[in-house]
Amino acid sequence: MGKEGPYKSPEIKLRRGVNTTVRFVAFLDIMGFKDRVARNPHDEILNSLTNLSSFISSIIDKNENIFYTMFSDSLIFYTLNDKLTTFKQLCKTLNKVIIKSISLGIPIKGAIAKGEFTADIAKLLYFGQPLIDAYLLEESLLSYNIIIHHSLESICKQNDIKHLILDVNTPLRGGISNHFILDTYGADLENNRKAIMNIRETVSDSPRRYIDNTLHLLPKKA
Repeated sequence: MGKEGPYKSPEIKLRRGVNTTVRFVAFLDIMGFKDRVARNPHDEILNSLTNLSSFISSIIDKNENIFYTMFSDSLIFYTLNDKLTTFKQLCKTLNKVIIKSISLGIPIKGAIAKGEFTADIAKLLYFGQPLIDAYLLEESLLSYNIIIHHSLESICKQNDIKHLILDVNTPLRGGISNHFILDTYGADLENNRKAIMNIRETVSDSPRRYIDNTLHLLPKKA
């Protein structure tokens, strides 16, 4: 799509004004960022964020349907369209990002929503209901996972998607509620479990609840 006609890439097409359409939007939050800034040298934090950003760029560059922007402790991913194949690509991309962040000792949680969204790269303008929906749902989540908004409920029930998600009782600020989440850790369960446990050794008090909840949501061994 992006290489047809006068446009050589989706980014060029976005820059030329085709900015508002129905998309998948994910909002991700780096956990404990304020505490990390207060307790660690600036260069150390910069190095970790640079490594994460470089990793994200390396996988995003291979996919013309997915874009992202990063500021402080927040990451926004958005797609060129709302096709099923693009949603699958986004899910796989986010899984890689979460696993990489955990391996770097940078726990992340997030949410995905769908709706009309404006992404004007030239003006650095990003807004729309799916971003709000994803932000609010992510804020409620109490584990290091990616939770899926009800705007994607029907998509998640399709057979082509079922291998990428889990339908589980999910810990939220208001209590336990059944939701779809991405099956992020299942592909390399034991190594991912160890990476989560490594983060456990660096925190106390309420952050331990996030770790316990994440471990509880891990797929069971076969």
